[in-house]
Amino acid sequence: MSRYAVRTAVFAATHLALFLAAAHVPYLPLAPLVVAAFWLTAQTRYDRRRLDVIALATTVMVGATLDGAGLLMCATVAIAEVVPALLFAVLLQRWRPVSAGRLAASAMLAATAAAVLRGVIDPGAGTAADAFGFARDAVLLLLLTFVVRPRRRPTPAPQTPEAPTKREPTRRGHLTVVR
Repeated sequence: MSRYAVRTAVFAATHLALFLAAAHVPYLPLAPLVVAAFWLTAQTRYDRRRLDVIALATTVMVGATLDGAGLLMCATVAIAEVVPALLFAVLLQRWRPVSAGRLAASAMLAATAAAVLRGVIDPGAGTAADAFGFARDAVLLLLLTFVVRPRRRPTPAPQTPEAPTKREPTRRGHLTVVR
């Protein structure tokens, strides 16, 4: 089994366990959002973010189904869980070079998105629970960004050929290469 598949299975199991625990313990110290953000951030080097988003959404929908939600509610909860984590991972990847301000901004934007989506889905949850969720997500995402700093992939050094090679244009289909 490939390393990517094993890592995805471990992240999915961890996220599902936290998702199910968060449904029954409202003030859970570790949020499923943090595991989802860590999942998407850690798997960035494999260049399979689409598969990770699908796996994360499927995991959330399975968890919501186990909690007794219907199909539409499962999809809504999956969107509310995936969007902030994806926002966090994309901002970390896009805002390079990595600085403390950019890391903090990506964490705060993801926590804000999670709080807004939670408020839209369940407007009667209460202000204290929303405030706790926002503070918990923001602090844990900040800790995540400072503990697990993303590293830039080393770019291969350009090879200098001894004799310059000229690439011949190729013709495929109806398009031609014009030089």
